[in-house]
Amino acid sequence: MSSNFVDVLVIGGGVIGLAIAKNFAAKGHEVIVLEKENTFGSVTSSRNSGVIHAGVYYDKDSMKAKFCADGNRRMYEYCQKFNVPHINTGKFIVATSSNGNLLSTTSLQVANEDSIVDFASSLDCRNASFS
Repeated sequence: MSSNFVDVLVIGGGVIGLAIAKNFAAKGHEVIVLEKENTFGSVTSSRNSGVIHAGVYYDKDSMKAKFCADGNRRMYEYCQKFNVPHINTGKFIVATSSNGNLLSTTSLQVANEDSIVDFASSLDCRNASFS
């Protein structure tokens, strides 16, 4: 690296900036990451909830639902492949009346009666989906 030039300059050392920097560095580029804080990943990246979202609240045919469902599947595959500790707890979405509408997204499966009973017998539930 000369004193005046670098192949890639990444501004921001959060999770996205560091992933971009890692990608370029792995391909042999000289990379500098500029971060205004005292350490990397200390602002927004440090507030990640750790939830792998299923996209169940997006409109069924929206790009958000499509990409979120695909990203969900791929994230679990990645965690499995590289032994990243994770828990897939799932989510029940319940209708508490017989006319209650369930969300219709591509990533939901309709829960059967046994799975609802196993989940919580005290629920006042008429129908449910599981993600």
